[in-house]
Amino acid sequence: MKRRDARVTLSIIIPTYGRIESLARLLRAIDAQTARPLEIIVVDQNPPRFLQLPSNLHHVRMAEANAAAARNLGFHVSRGTHVLFLDDDEVPEPDFVARVTRTFSAHAGVRCLWPIVHAPRGEGRALRHWKRRGTGETIAGTSLFRIRRAGSGGIAFEREFFRLTGGYDELLFRFGGGSEDWELAARMRARDLAVWCDASLRLLHDSAERGGCAVRSRPYEDVRTGVTRACLLGLRIANGAPFRLRLRDALPLLRFTFVSSLGRADARAQVLRHPLWHVKMLRRELKTSRRFVMEHAERYASASGIDHLGRGQRQIPPIGRTPDSSNGGGVTPSSAAMVASRS
Repeated sequence: MKRRDARVTLSIIIPTYGRIESLARLLRAIDAQTARPLEIIVVDQNPPRFLQLPSNLHHVRMAEANAAAARNLGFHVSRGTHVLFLDDDEVPEPDFVARVTRTFSAHAGVRCLWPIVHAPRGEGRALRHWKRRGTGETIAGTSLFRIRRAGSGGIAFEREFFRLTGGYDELLFRFGGGSEDWELAARMRARDLAVWCDASLRLLHDSAERGGCAVRSRPYEDVRTGVTRACLLGLRIANGAPFRLRLRDALPLLRFTFVSSLGRADARAQVLRHPLWHVKMLRRELKTSRRFVMEHAERYASASGIDHLGRGQRQIPPIGRTPDSSNGGGVTPSSAAMVASRS
């Protein structure tokens, strides 16, 4: 695999909602990186004055708490040749930015990169999880292997490659409150857009952090319903008009409705205690998702032509811009910039 000719510059995009301490921790981790990113874009979905961020960060506000829309908006205002999406409850290793940049520079065919995202003391389990999702394709002499799908917090894209994906579905997130990364992965598979995973690259995800648009912050019934609903919509979209479900859809649907832990300690116990509720919910959401996708049939008419990055590119004025980095430097928050507090 040949090297990339052009210099790689990395824009870090951080959607944030309802978190202060963990965001500050993430910014400190970026401050400690051995290589600087071109810019750090914080897409703030909180009420006004919830966060106080330094002017050397690119601070963009959104009125709606919508992780999919926040990532798309961050992409639109970014300037790097590559973008890295981080969640506000994650912590990268000190050489994370350097290694992501080096991988993109060394392998022109790697246009989308996923690390081993793991819980505290869960690195081995996470590695096995992603190995099981491998396609069998590897790059000789490296720890890179191709996978069938990835998540969202920690994923990095070459800029033009992300455009080819069509971006994250903001309406899907609004409809189901999640699964937008799963639907994007299904769309990437349909378009034969490869995702590569680096088995030696680690990213800590602290699932104990509350807040955010995360599934841990809302009542269980709302979360399970939303995830099932979003899964149904994603499957119908992937199948294209007339949006019927297929036999192969049974496995992911059963997983999201009954099996997935949703990142919560109580999820599987709830399934065992209330199986009838889950069956009734699934029957209801089968009808709801069908009705919803038909109402938006024009938007999803052609699965291969879906492009959420070309829709409503809202120009929300930034509150603070990063300085010009054309001299080859980058930006990093200073120690004093690590304060994110309620006004």
